[in-house]
Amino acid sequence: MKPACIVLKARGQSMFPLVPDGSILFFEPDGPIAVGDVILTQDGDRQLAHRVVLLHGDTVTTWGDWNRVPDPPVARTRIVGRCVQVRRKGIDISMDLPCVRVVGRLLARLLPAAKSILHRQG
Repeated sequence: MKPACIVLKARGQSMFPLVPDGSILFFEPDGPIAVGDVILTQDGDRQLAHRVVLLHGDTVTTWGDWNRVPDPPVARTRIVGRCVQVRRKGIDISMDLPCVRVVGRLLARLLPAAKSILHRQG
């Protein structure tokens, strides 16, 4: 039997513009995680949905698309699920579409470098 999908309402702007405040995110609890995926992690009562920018052994580093710095690495055991769909203003966007996956991978690779350059200039 397939595990139930986890549904979460986004709060804040850390994943803007893909996930504006109030968007609905759908996560599948099982499956592989890749750089560029948006995942949900759990730390006590705190849940965080950010993009994977680095996989290293038993840890994963995530980064909100709109944040200036990455999140601290977390153990893979704290991953709750991978985002498979975003609902924005009543429109569903599959995170598994090839074009969406490519954009996710590009963001994971390019945004950290761009933010680093901007931070040094600012």
